[in-house]
Amino acid sequence: MIQIRQLSDKEIQEEQLEQFSEYNLFSSIGFSDLWECMGGKALFWTAFEDDKIIGVLPSVEFGINKLKRLQAMPDGCYSNLLCNDNSNRGE
Repeated sequence: MIQIRQLSDKEIQEEQLEQFSEYNLFSSIGFSDLWECMGGKALFWTAFEDDKIIGVLPSVEFGINKLKRLQAMPDGCYSNLLCNDNSNRGE
């Protein structure tokens, strides 16, 4: 069963992101953390299958309370959805 979890930059490790072929600078934890100076919070939407990460969408959340917005990467700097095509989805 695939589960989606939101992880902070403290809950995910760079090694977990580096396993994906789509990984690049814009997908890194360090790049996501740069947006803290503008009030952003690094978030990583992750897809788990049997406690193994099979997909990650690195993003930044801005705002407070009910006025929050999520961006894959702001100001034209974007990351890709990182996916593992070798997951056991039985397709």
